[in-house]
Amino acid sequence: MNIFSSFFERYSLFLFFALTIPITFAIAFLPFPADILPFLMVLVPSVMAIVLAGVTGGRKSIGALLKKLVQWRVSFKWYAITLAVALAVRLSMSLLALALGWIQSIQIRRWTPVQFMAFFVMLYIAAALEELGWRGFALPKLLVRRSALFSGLLVGVLWGTVHLALHLPGMILSASPWPATVIGLIGLSLVITWLFVNTEGSLVIASLYHAAQSFFVIVNDGITGPQQSWLQAIASVVVALGVIVLTGPDLRRGHAKRLEARTETPTSP
Repeated sequence: MNIFSSFFERYSLFLFFALTIPITFAIAFLPFPADILPFLMVLVPSVMAIVLAGVTGGRKSIGALLKKLVQWRVSFKWYAITLAVALAVRLSMSLLALALGWIQSIQIRRWTPVQFMAFFVMLYIAAALEELGWRGFALPKLLVRRSALFSGLLVGVLWGTVHLALHLPGMILSASPWPATVIGLIGLSLVITWLFVNTEGSLVIASLYHAAQSFFVIVNDGITGPQQSWLQAIASVVVALGVIVLTGPDLRRGHAKRLEARTETPTSP
């Protein structure tokens, strides 16, 4: 490894954060329709991750990074948990809105099966592009030296900071409260980190939860955008706190902790 590659390897995580955030904000000022800009923004984390992986490890590192997108062999239980938690978050939002008098009844979007499928596919692709950078590239590097709790929090804060670009004038979240977005994404990051560390770093599960919690907005019809922002922040933080209380700073379930302890215990000669 030459000095150039060694420098990028050592500072790749810092460079990922330092480049992703300003480039994302810069895209907001491009002379393109506001509806197109968010799709360009979700490309930034994945492009940065691929570039940095290529600079530090060449084609082999890029291949290893991209391979994470198709590593779907995870216990069915975790697929069920992922979808159930995502749905529970959105249903709790509607129940809270109902209790606050913001809606008169829980409303489900009236779409055809094809529309539902197209919506989910679009969300999954966008989520996978984001996750490739944040959870595929950045999170594993943090987990080498930091706890899952700290890593999830740091990624969540920076991920939330990036999304502030969507609150700029003319952008899709300009009318929504930015503190709710940041808080909600910190909670979301912790939940995804919990799923990630308990499924051996499955980017498919991370992307599925990311997409599913957006997809189940179909049960939140009638709730305004700003109201949804705060409700989602509350629900995500509650779930994240529940995970932390049950698993501790490593965010691992009991069986995973015992298995890891047995693996690390030296055997007698």
